[in-house]
This record gives sequence, C-alpha cells and structure tokens, in this order.
Amino acid sequence: MAYVSTDKRTGNYIVRAYAGMRPDTGRPFSVSETLPASATEADIDAALARVDARAAVTKGDASLMTVGTLLDWHLGNMEADGASPTTMSAYRSYQRRHVAPRIGSVPVESADAALFSRFYRELRRDREAGGAGLAVATVEKIHAMLSGCFVKAVSDGLLKGSPLAGVKVPRGKSPEARPLLPADLGRLVEWLDAELARPVTDDGSFEAYALAVIVATAHGTGLRRGELAGLRRTSLRYGAGGEEPEVLRVSENVVWKRAVGWVYKDPKSATSKRNVSLSQSLSDILAMWESVSFEIVEDRTGLTPADTDPLFCHFYGGMWAPTEIAEGFRGVCRRAGLPPWVHLHTLRHTHATYLLEHGENIRTVQERLGHSDVRTTLGTYGHVMPGRDAEAARAYEEAARIVAQRSRSGHGPRYAPKCPLSGKTCARFERRKLEM
Repeated sequence: MAYVSTDKRTGNYIVRAYAGMRPDTGRPFSVSETLPASATEADIDAALARVDARAAVTKGDASLMTVGTLLDWHLGNMEADGASPTTMSAYRSYQRRHVAPRIGSVPVESADAALFSRFYRELRRDREAGGAGLAVATVEKIHAMLSGCFVKAVSDGLLKGSPLAGVKVPRGKSPEARPLLPADLGRLVEWLDAELARPVTDDGSFEAYALAVIVATAHGTGLRRGELAGLRRTSLRYGAGGEEPEVLRVSENVVWKRAVGWVYKDPKSATSKRNVSLSQSLSDILAMWESVSFEIVEDRTGLTPADTDPLFCHFYGGMWAPTEIAEGFRGVCRRAGLPPWVHLHTLRHTHATYLLEHGENIRTVQERLGHSDVRTTLGTYGHVMPGRDAEAARAYEEAARIVAQRSRSGHGPRYAPKCPLSGKTCARFERRKLEM
C-alpha cells in the first residue's frame, strides 16, 4: 500500500509505494508522486490511489491496475526501448487528451470489449454531440497504441488476455479538411498586414512581430508547426543575386522527448525533406525578419546568432517551440475574429485547398506539403478540385460529337467488333454491312 512522508527540505508531500523487485538487480524499487505542501486531504487520497495503481502494474496486481496506469507503464517501456520521439509525442498526446479523461480511471479487471467499442465510437462522434470528432486514421492509431499495451501486458504475464480482442474501429465518414472561408482569410490577411507594419520598439513588440512572421510563413507555405519550429537561419536559401530569399529548405522537425525536452530530428519520410518556394511578399517578410531578429538577439544577448540557430526565435535567441506557435495562433484567432474551430493546421488545409481550387497540379501540391504519397493529398483534398468533372463532361461531349459527325458523313473508321478468340470481325456485324 502507498504511504505518505514529508520532504524536510521543501515541506512537500511524497507519496510512495513498493513496486516489486527489479529483474536485473534483484533489488526492490518503488514508485512515487510529489505533492505541494498546500495539498489537501482529498489531493493526498487521490495521489495514494494513483500511486497504488501504478505500483500494481509492476507487481502484477490486476485488481488495482487502471487503464491509465497500465498505459503509462507501456509508454515508459516504449521510451526505454528507444521508440521514436515523434511516435512517443503522439502517443503521450493521445493518452493525455483522450484515454485519461475518458477511460483512464477504469480498473483493468473490469475493462472489456464493450468499453473500448464505446470509447472508439465517442472518439469518432462529432464534438457537438459530446465526442472528440477524430478521423478514422487517428482512432486507428489510438487503437494500435492500446492494442500494443495489452499485448505487452499479456506477454509479460500481467494479464491473462487482452480485452481488445475482436474490437474494431468504427469507420464512417472522416471529417474533410476544412480551410478558411474567403471572408475569414481576408480577416487573417488584414491582421497580418497590420501586425507586420507595427514598429519593433521593445521585447514585447518583437515577440508580437515574431508571431506574425511565423503565421505569415505558415499561411504562405503550408508548413506544419514542428517544421516551422525546426527551421534554422540556414534554411533561408538565397538566389544568385543574394538579396532576397527564394526558398525555405525544410529538413528537420522539432518534437518533444520526455525527460529531454524539445529535440530536432529528421522528418518521418524522405519527401518531407523539401525546398518550398517563397512568394515575393513572403520573401520580403522573411528577409526583413532575418535582419531585425539578428540585430535584436545580438543586442539582447551580446552574442552573434549562428547559422544553425533557430530562424524563428524569441528576443533572447531561444526557439519558438511547436506548442508556443500553436498557442500563439489561438490568440491570433481571437484577435482577428476567426471562428472557434480554426487552429494552426487550418492554415495548411487553406494553403492546399486554395492552390487546388485555382488549378494547381496535385503532384505539385503533394511535393509542397511534403506528403509521402500523392494518394494522401488526393484523399485529403481531392474533394476541393472543382472543374475537373465539368471538363471531363465537356471533353466527352466533344469526342462524341466528332464521332457522330464522322458516322453520319461516312468518313472515318467505323466500330467493328472482333471475336476475342479468333480475332476476326463479328459475323453479325459482317451481315449488317451487307444489308446496308
């Protein structure tokens, strides 16, 4: 059972429980949680229950395990085994945002197929109806994470069987990529123009300027937030004249690694490494940003920014982390009067949607977004390619008209069906020619 002690140095409460014997050293070990000195009796009781549940996982006591503590144990094993930081960042997010609040406190011994079937239906259901509004692909990833957790628990002898056996993710229709409407896009551009025109007079105004430049870049390139954070000063590539940047070189992604922090890593696919051409207006914005940020960071820190330093930085030279970019854009949405459903990834959807609607080639959009397969681009944005069906209808009408004219005038080859076995003209067609 868990117990409570007090840290004499800080006055904080330490809730600790015996968690079994280490198989590598044969020594006992424990799990713990620290609470502030201001914690209430209810806080302490809740922490005692959590620590007992965590300890139960390693001791194999299914009566005290919860889905949340078992998943914690599994994700910890994954990290120890060297799982990709990108995968771990996504899994930790799924755990925090979806598993923990909905089914995390359910005892493992009472978890069954019906529980997870209901859970997946809730994840797929629209937010207006109390669900999470997730796409099928996202729920499938959560299912894969949970399946791996229970398979590991069974193989380690913690459980006799997996409650996920036979459970399937409900399909249905995934929500389509939702871009900004023209009026909302106009409000965003108006906000950007105003922010980029403001003079930089202090650290606060520099931070506001930095956020505006980041939003302008996301809007003008469709980059993901991890890619925006991963840009370095050398990512700006200049042309022959060397006066203005022409291309952004996207070659790194920033992800969260537990116990380490934000780290740079290669993107998950080779096509995510790419050169993204800049429009003239965005080129001007980034050229000005490079100059102003260089000067501000050098003045505030006394150090000359290096080529490998973050392109998008705070006044003290530190990187704008992906979460800071996303949170900053939420504030932008409020100030610009954008709808509540808009988030940073909406700019990526908007970038791709407007390119396709104005006739850009699907392959070009795929390469610009860094999708590994054009089918991903088609599956996400194929519904916003207007005019293709109308063009096909016009093309067919024209082809049919030409064939009909040739038939009526007696010119041009006529259709003569052939036997698939002998290759000779069909006998019935030959008789019809003689009767004509």
